[in-house]
Amino acid sequence: MLTDQRYSPHRQGGHTSFLCNMTGTLEEASAPEEGSVWWAAEVRRLDLQPPRSRGWRNGVPPLPAAEADATLFVDATKGTDTAAGTLAAPLKTIQAAVDKLTTGGSVMLRVGTFFLSESVTISHSGVTIAPYQNEEVIVSGGVHLSGLQWSPVTSVAGARTAPENITTYVTAVPKGLSFLELFNDSTARLIPARYPNGNAELAPEQSNYRLSGKATSCKDFGPATQVIVNDTCPGCVDHSKGQFSSFSMGIGGPADNFVPAMSYWAQPHPHGGGANTYDIPNGVTMAGTDAAGLESEKGGGYVFMMQTHHWGSWVYEIAAVAPNGTGQDITFGAGGFQEARGGSGGCGTGSYYLSHRKELLDAPDEWYLDEAESKLYIGVAPGSKPPASLFAPQVEELFKLDGTQESPVKNVRISSLTLRHAAPTYMANYSVGSGGDYSVHRGGAVTMVGTENCTIDHCLFDGVGGNGVWLHAYNRHAMVSGNEMRNVGENGVGFTGETVWVDGTGGNQPRLNTIEGNLIHHLGIYTKQACAVFSAVSCQNLIEKNVFFHGPRALFNMNDDFGGDTMIRQNLFFKSL
Repeated sequence: MLTDQRYSPHRQGGHTSFLCNMTGTLEEASAPEEGSVWWAAEVRRLDLQPPRSRGWRNGVPPLPAAEADATLFVDATKGTDTAAGTLAAPLKTIQAAVDKLTTGGSVMLRVGTFFLSESVTISHSGVTIAPYQNEEVIVSGGVHLSGLQWSPVTSVAGARTAPENITTYVTAVPKGLSFLELFNDSTARLIPARYPNGNAELAPEQSNYRLSGKATSCKDFGPATQVIVNDTCPGCVDHSKGQFSSFSMGIGGPADNFVPAMSYWAQPHPHGGGANTYDIPNGVTMAGTDAAGLESEKGGGYVFMMQTHHWGSWVYEIAAVAPNGTGQDITFGAGGFQEARGGSGGCGTGSYYLSHRKELLDAPDEWYLDEAESKLYIGVAPGSKPPASLFAPQVEELFKLDGTQESPVKNVRISSLTLRHAAPTYMANYSVGSGGDYSVHRGGAVTMVGTENCTIDHCLFDGVGGNGVWLHAYNRHAMVSGNEMRNVGENGVGFTGETVWVDGTGGNQPRLNTIEGNLIHHLGIYTKQACAVFSAVSCQNLIEKNVFFHGPRALFNMNDDFGGDTMIRQNLFFKSL
C-alpha cells in the first residue's frame, strides 16, 4: 500500500491524472492470474517483468548479427524488390523484405530515407527491423517534393489579414496530392495559413486560441439509446442521488460522432463531474474584431477550438461561411469528436483559431494547398527564398503489427530508427475509450494489435502528426523502451482495450506491458487532451523510469480503474497543464 502521500494523484472527473513522480513504501502482493480482473483502490507492487531485458538502463537485447540466417538487406537508393536481398543485391522496400520472412528473420536497413506509400504491415512473427551496423536510417510517411519551381505572386491574403511584409510564392504539385502538414528540411514543421498567427510547435502560448463567438445552433444528433447492463456496485454510492448504481451506455444519437457509436456521455442524463449529454455546436459566429474576412459561401479549412472549459479541444471542418450582418457565420462540417464530453450543456463553444485557408496566408513560413488547382502557396520573409524541397506527410501508421488474440504476432522488434512524417490523425476516427472524458484515435506511427513479446526501442519519433505508439486490444509483454518522442501531434504512447459490456475477462486488452526509459515531450500540438501515456480498459502494465514534459493537460491519464495493478514508478513529470 502507498504510505507516502506527498505525491498523490490528482483526481479529475472520472480519471486519475498523475502530475508528479510517485514515491512510497510498497508491500508485496501476488501477481494476478491471466484473465482475472482486479478492482483495486490501492497501489500494489507486482513483479511483472517480461522474460527479457528491462530496457536501456540495464541494456537491451543485442541486434542480430548481419550474417545470421534469414537476414535480408534493404537499400532505398540502390535496391530493387526483385533482388535476392543480400548485402550486394539488396531489396528496395521494407515491406518486400518483411513479406519474404514468413518464418521470421532480420531486416537490415542501409543508410538513407525510406519513403513509405503505405504502412509496413507485419503479420507474422519473429521479425526484427533495424539499421545495418548502426547506420542512420529514417523511415518517412511523407512524399518528398523536390525540384520545386516557385514563382512570386500577388498577395493572396484577405483584407482582414494584411501580409506581414512577406513575398508569396506558388508552385505546382502532383495532381491529387493532399496533406495537412508540410515540412521544410525534413524536420521543420511549417505553418498552415491561419488566423490569428502563431506556431503551436514553439510554445503552447503561441497556439493563439484567441477568437471567440457564440454557437450558431446545436448539432442535432437525435437521442441515444440507453443500454443498462447490470447493477455494478449495489450499496457503493448514495442511490438517492442516482449516481453509478448501474452500468449504462449510450448507443447512437450523439455517439454517432465516434467509432464505434458508443459512449457513456451520449446517453440521457449521465452522472459525475458536472455531467451533461455530449453536445457540440453546428458552427460559430464571428463578429467585430474577430471577423477574419473569409470568402463568403466558400468552405474549406479548419477551426481549432478549445473545449468550453478548456480541458480539451476540438477540430472542425469549415463547411461554409456566410455574412450575418455584423460579421460572418462559420458552419461546421465533420469534427468535434476529439474530446468525449462536448460543450457540457448548451452547445458551448471555446476560444479558437482558423487554419488551412488561402486568404489567411499572411506571414513567413505559412502555406496553403489549393487541391483543386494542384498549387502550393508559401509565404517567405524578405531576403529569403522559398524552399527547394518539402516533405508532405501521407501515411498515418508507418508500422502496423497486425495480429489477433487467437493468432498473435510474436517477437517482433523495431529498433534504432528515426520515424518522421506520419500524417496527422485529428480528422480520423476517434473512440470513447471508457467512462473518462477522453476520446482517442486508436492508432499511431507504430500501431500494435494482437501481439506478444514485441519491442519498440531506441527509436526517435520526430514530429509525427498523430500518436507515437498505440497498443490496442490484445497485447502482452510488449516493451516500449529507450525511445524519444518529440513535437508529437497528439499522444505519446496509448493503451486501449475491448470488453463485452462490463465483462473484460476475455482478455482482449493490453496487459503486462512495459513502458520504460522513454523521453516524451512537446506533445499535443493539434489536440489539447494529449498525454505522454494514455490508458483505457488496460491493466497490469508497468510505466517506469520515463521523463515526460511539456504537454497540454495530464502527462499520464488513467481513464478508468479497469483491472488494476498498473504500476507507475520512478518517472519524472513536469511542465504540464
